[in-house]
Amino acid sequence: MTRHFTAVMVHVQVEGVAEEVIFDHLHATAFQHSPLGRTILGPAENIRTLTRNDLVDYIQTHYTASRMVCSFHALTACLALHMLHDLYSA
Repeated sequence: MTRHFTAVMVHVQVEGVAEEVIFDHLHATAFQHSPLGRTILGPAENIRTLTRNDLVDYIQTHYTASRMVCSFHALTACLALHMLHDLYSA
């Protein structure tokens, strides 16, 4: 299943759930003139026009180690995440 197809299917599913639609409208009203008022997925027209290159470019630009946050709890998780940080943040 492609990411484009997945994004379209998620959007269709969300549009079919009354709670999701209500929350989208609530946020649009509560956060007017703010990015918080927009849906997470964006308008259906935008999703339908996305290309593979659009998605690859977005992922390569925004899903980078310098933009990620690691959070953990307990010593074991701390040591494991510290090792991962050292491995991928070079």
